[in-house]
Amino acid sequence: MYELMLAVGPFALALLILIVMHFLGVPLFPYSLFGKKVRRIPHYSEDTGENLVRKWREKIIPKLEGKKMKVICGECRDCERIATALAHGLSVELILGKKIWNNASKERIVRLMEDYPEKLSIFTLAERPERHGALIGPHFLLEDPHEYNEAYKTAIVVENASEELKSIVSPITPIL
Repeated sequence: MYELMLAVGPFALALLILIVMHFLGVPLFPYSLFGKKVRRIPHYSEDTGENLVRKWREKIIPKLEGKKMKVICGECRDCERIATALAHGLSVELILGKKIWNNASKERIVRLMEDYPEKLSIFTLAERPERHGALIGPHFLLEDPHEYNEAYKTAIVVENASEELKSIVSPITPIL
């Protein structure tokens, strides 16, 4: 009998602790405070060289028709993510530094402004933002810090971000 209690006792105690934590409202997975799923995605696959963050965006953007996308970027290297979002009916707020990556990006932004005047808002800051990220509908993406001439190595993705996280990120639109 004592052997059985010694074998089952630690398991029963751990289960009791988990039940008490649940009823006290302590999350069993701390990341769950941020959203449904939190993970770190490498920018590029080491095996294939494929852009994994772009692949993630291409998967979720078509499902978000009519929602908003807020993007904070340094120099707007990737206008295609903005064009894709606009083509799928998202309204986009773009916040970027005063330097744009190259002339092709500048021309692409001008064309997008002409094609989607009601859906695209662009805010230019005097300095390049240190942190870059995006709130894409209910999802949040935060890039690792990187220099102007470097690509970021990984990004943190929060799928179905909590209202608390979105409320922190949402009001960052500059007041002009």
